[in-house]
This record gives sequence, structure tokens and C-alpha cells, in this order.
Amino acid sequence: MFNNICVFLCKRLGEGVSLSKREVFIRIIMSIKIIPIMWGTKKRLIKDLVEQEIHTVQKIFEQGSYVSQWDGRGVDKKYVYRCFTDGDLPPNGIKDNDKIQTIRIQGNNDVVGLLTTYQDYPNPKTMYITNLYIDLEY
Repeated sequence: MFNNICVFLCKRLGEGVSLSKREVFIRIIMSIKIIPIMWGTKKRLIKDLVEQEIHTVQKIFEQGSYVSQWDGRGVDKKYVYRCFTDGDLPPNGIKDNDKIQTIRIQGNNDVVGLLTTYQDYPNPKTMYITNLYIDLEY
């Protein structure tokens, strides 16, 4: 799935560009001041989370519970709800710079992933990909 998104983004940069997938992704996202409500490719759709999807997306987030073995923290059972309502903000962060989005399959609209980002911290040219989770079934 990520390969399809990167191919789409590479086409936007033009022929002969030799960048890693990560670099391409970051260049395109950074060219957008505020990440759009909805964007994607022919096969994937990324759009803002709506309240009815919180439970489904929380399940995808919890598939990454093994991360707690590395950082010593437990699984945050309210992470998606908190991101939706308050945001996952850095110190003195602004909710408008925080984004939680679903990743979907075009056509059948199945939610297969979660993307959380934060822009403009600690400076205006910085963007964090806070979390990127893909459902283990995909």
C-alpha cells in the first residue's frame, strides 16, 4: 500500500527524481501547509477520522501493543479518542496543527490504517509522522 502512495507522490515530483520513499512522502506533505481533509491515490484514500470510526481505528492502533515492550508504557486504550477530541500535542501545541486520519481501500471504503501527524513544531518547517499503523490483515 505504501508503495502505491509513494509512486503517486514520485509522479508529482517528476521524472528522474532519486529519493527514498520516506523522503518523497515528507517532501509532498511538507509542501502542503495544512494536510487536506481527504487525499490519496487510485487505490487508497486518506481522510480525517470521524467520530463513528474511533472504535475501529482504536483496534488498529492496539495491534501495535508490542511497542509497549520497547518503551515500557502500557497500551493507551483511549489514544484514538484523545487524538480526535484533544489532539496528541507537543508542549504548547496547537490542535489545528494535529491531524488524525484513516487510511482506506478505494472502492470498498474499508478502514485499513491510521496516520497521525503534527505540523509546525518545533519550527514551521517541521512535520512529524506521529503514528502510521496498517491493519495486520493488510
